[in-house]
Amino acid sequence: MKVLNIGTSEMDIIEEALDYLGGTYNQMIQGEEDKKLKEEFEYKEAHIRTTCKLIKDMRLQELCERCLSYLWDEYRMTGDFGDLIEDMGIDDEELIELFKEAGFEEE
Repeated sequence: MKVLNIGTSEMDIIEEALDYLGGTYNQMIQGEEDKKLKEEFEYKEAHIRTTCKLIKDMRLQELCERCLSYLWDEYRMTGDFGDLIEDMGIDDEELIELFKEAGFEEE
């Protein structure tokens, strides 16, 4: 995932950690007597489930990567990033460095 600069192996670690944390909260929910604390654990466990679903849906990441790729190709053809530099308040060199961090290289 170029957008977050996270690879497949890192994504697997994140998913495993979230699964483990969700299981931990689930166990805490089962054993909790205090209603308020139990509700807090249920909220956190539900939030973890939602996050897991979002992580597994790679469509948004793919869209971002394709948009970046398109913008990078346009820059290489025209030498211009358009209004993006002004909108972000950075110069060409800083934006090129960001693209490099995202996995794009100058040829």
